[in-house]
Amino acid sequence: MISDRAFAGADTLATSYALSKALEKISKEMPIDLVICGKHAIDGDTGQVGPGIARRLDIPPITNVIEVSEINREEKKINIKRKQLSGYEVIQSQLPCLLTVEKEINDIEYAPLPNMIKAARYEPVIWSVNDLEDVDKVQLGLKGSPTIVGKMFSPPKLEGGKRIEGDTDAQVEELMEILMERKDLLKIQTVHS
Repeated sequence: MISDRAFAGADTLATSYALSKALEKISKEMPIDLVICGKHAIDGDTGQVGPGIARRLDIPPITNVIEVSEINREEKKINIKRKQLSGYEVIQSQLPCLLTVEKEINDIEYAPLPNMIKAARYEPVIWSVNDLEDVDKVQLGLKGSPTIVGKMFSPPKLEGGKRIEGDTDAQVEELMEILMERKDLLKIQTVHS
């Protein structure tokens, strides 16, 4: 775990920089074949940190992964299934690589009580910025963040449409009145022949 005031206020660019520096430190002690990230954070919902880490480490990012079907360590290859808008894609990549995974990647089972107690007592190793190597502190936290969130809000709740009653002539007349009041809904194009 990395934790330091120097990381505070980081956007996705500064966050990916800090995490890539931690991974570089780990890789000096043991080679990294696979980095697994979530699809996106629940606060910014951008999905940019994982690919940002991959870019900084110069490894391929594979997004929207829902299944890892095979890892061949001898050939340094991985076969995965990733979600697409219109279905799925099965691809193979070289290792090392970075995956951003969807929630379908795994079903979480309930842990037995001894494992829950062990997890509650676990104390992770925490690195500060001073534990990392070759860090440019200008690229961390607010200083390293070119983007700032000005305001976050939920979009307005969609309202139901208006039902137009009556015979066809009355419906057309009422619809025309609505359209004339809401000219922003009309896209009128002039056609020249």
